[in-house]
Amino acid sequence: MKISRKIQTSISILIIVLITLYISQVTFAYNNDTKYIIFIIDRQSLIDNDPNGSNLLQSLITMVSKIEENSSMYLIPADDPQKATSSFDLTDTSKIEINYQYIIEEIRKYKSSIDKETYYNKLKPDFETSFIKSYNLLNINSASDDSKIFLISGGEKEFPDTDNINPTLNLLSDNKWSINSFELSSVLKTTPSNNQKNYLSANIFLSDISNKTNGNKLELIDLDSLNTFLENTFKSNPSFSFSKLLDENLKPNQTFSQKFAIAPGTTKSNIWIFKEDIEGIIKINNASNSQNNEKFSFSSINAPYVNIWEIENPKAGNWELEINNYNGKVLVYYFSNNDLRPKLSTQGPFPNNKPITLISYIADKDIPIILEKIQITAKITTESKTELIYELNDIAKSGDAIANDGYFSITIPALNQTGTHFVDLEINWIESGHKITSRSEIITKPFPAINITNLENENLSLNSRIKVAELLINIEGIPYSISTDEISFGINSNIEESGLIEIIPENLSENTASKFYVYFTPYGEGTYTVNFNMNINYSGEEHRYRSNYILISSIPPKVPPPIIATPVTSKIIPNTPVDINKTINTSEVNPSDNTGLINTILVIIIMFFILSLLFLINFKIRNAPYGYIYNDKNELLINFSKTPRNKFLHLIYKNIIRGKELKIPELKNLNFKFNRDTIEIKNTKETPRLRINNQPLIDKTKITERSWIGSSGKLFSIFLKKPDLKNITIIESQNIPD
Repeated sequence: MKISRKIQTSISILIIVLITLYISQVTFAYNNDTKYIIFIIDRQSLIDNDPNGSNLLQSLITMVSKIEENSSMYLIPADDPQKATSSFDLTDTSKIEINYQYIIEEIRKYKSSIDKETYYNKLKPDFETSFIKSYNLLNINSASDDSKIFLISGGEKEFPDTDNINPTLNLLSDNKWSINSFELSSVLKTTPSNNQKNYLSANIFLSDISNKTNGNKLELIDLDSLNTFLENTFKSNPSFSFSKLLDENLKPNQTFSQKFAIAPGTTKSNIWIFKEDIEGIIKINNASNSQNNEKFSFSSINAPYVNIWEIENPKAGNWELEINNYNGKVLVYYFSNNDLRPKLSTQGPFPNNKPITLISYIADKDIPIILEKIQITAKITTESKTELIYELNDIAKSGDAIANDGYFSITIPALNQTGTHFVDLEINWIESGHKITSRSEIITKPFPAINITNLENENLSLNSRIKVAELLINIEGIPYSISTDEISFGINSNIEESGLIEIIPENLSENTASKFYVYFTPYGEGTYTVNFNMNINYSGEEHRYRSNYILISSIPPKVPPPIIATPVTSKIIPNTPVDINKTINTSEVNPSDNTGLINTILVIIIMFFILSLLFLINFKIRNAPYGYIYNDKNELLINFSKTPRNKFLHLIYKNIIRGKELKIPELKNLNFKFNRDTIEIKNTKETPRLRINNQPLIDKTKITERSWIGSSGKLFSIFLKKPDLKNITIIESQNIPD
């Protein structure tokens, strides 16, 4: 009994210790928002492409250490993920070199081994375990969302089917940790055997891995591959000024020089040199002070294919890059970190169908300042990859409120797109040509709008309360409730005493509603223009919406005056004898004038002929009904082209079939209009339970190929062409909302 109690006590203490350790780890992880970069390295692919593969990898790690210098890194050998390095700071160049040498040590052992085939097979990558290891490292450290995994692999060998590792890929994707893969080429040419059923090419495997985690797949074969990676990184997140100084194939004994400008406020400048040749001389001079023969010292990071030079607090002005005795391709880039930044003060979200006013200012370490003789432009890359360029102003025009206050503005047309759009702001010093850029984002999305249905708005009786309109507050057709005090109106009239407007909510709930009725009581005879305003807070933004005007008239119709018969007076003419011998002058005889009647008949006949011809042409160009309706068991209910119809309705409404003609009670309130490429469905009455593709049908909509109609708990599929029933997926009607 005593032993049992001791065991219980020990177990209890152990549990408490474990829980305490777990809580401390969770607390530590939760408070950590560090960005982590993980390299998964397939050492077989480095051997297959030796020595170029190792040199490319070392150059890539050097580049990443500079681009992501505020991050921490792990290196994981794909063949033995449990031997991953400890994390190290990317600003510590000695740690980067030590850990890189640790990874390629196995390659050196392979080269000195006697049985190379056995040693090569020992280095076979285990991708599934490598991804699990990476996820665990990121998860334990509570890595930030922008942490990344770089997968280095390639060659011609057997790669696993990604279906086997999808669960881990899904976990990475859910946490926004992307896998960016790099394919090394291979000098070994092998063909998979017939029994390798799961064989995948490196390209397919790496592309699939990257796509499933929202990453990128690139090649890693030469200098151009490193250049592509650098440019892609800059375009996706340009955090500093960027320009290409050189892209040439240089020859021995050839001297190259290029001037470049360093802008005011620059705290750090970098020169990145991509080269095929390891020899040669590079010099950087301050051209503005060349007469003083002033010397500058640079810190540098060197790798086989890339050198990175860094200048601390350089003087603003013109500088010069000079290269001598290089043999081969050379790419040179200039980067700068600057305390000055153009900043976008308005980022949205904005309504996707309204003009947008962009406002920016210049910040020196986040403090707004005013600069002279500068120009600010904005390049907007929309969700659909369209590029739009605008110049902002500080002269109180085109959306700018106050001149010379340091805030530059421009009002641009509506983007008419929902999504995130990139905005690249650029400061340009007009006299010197210095430029600084920064990237921001603006978000556009659907905002609440007012749909107006006009009811009675003509010939209104004075002092009578009449419902003139219905207002539906909605977001792309879906009702949206607002507070009754968030909607108002404006009225203009041609008379002094106009009338009384009342906006009454329907189905008021907690002082909010989505539908309002508008009543008007006119006090005088006149015309009125009324619009409706909505002022709400939506998505953290003050949203103001003004509707179009509706026209109301209380002027009674004009009544034509009554026709009064004109009295006929008769005049008595005394009998006068007639001379029968007198010749009658026929020109003096006035026969009945029938010309007007004949002309009227001719006009009527011609008009009838023209109207008949127009009706015939219109009948011919209208589309005959087409398409099919199936129930939720894929049983054909309606063939529109063979639906029996009243001859008169067919003649008048050739391209329209009313729901009543289909003999299906759930569709009786619909009209089907057949256009050339689409079928338009209109709701003729308010039917709240009617849905098209799970969206409520407020008025009408157009459909293309297969869509479904949900009504009163039943489901109907509509097709433009007769479907292949074998490949149709049945949607259960019980899943359709009533």
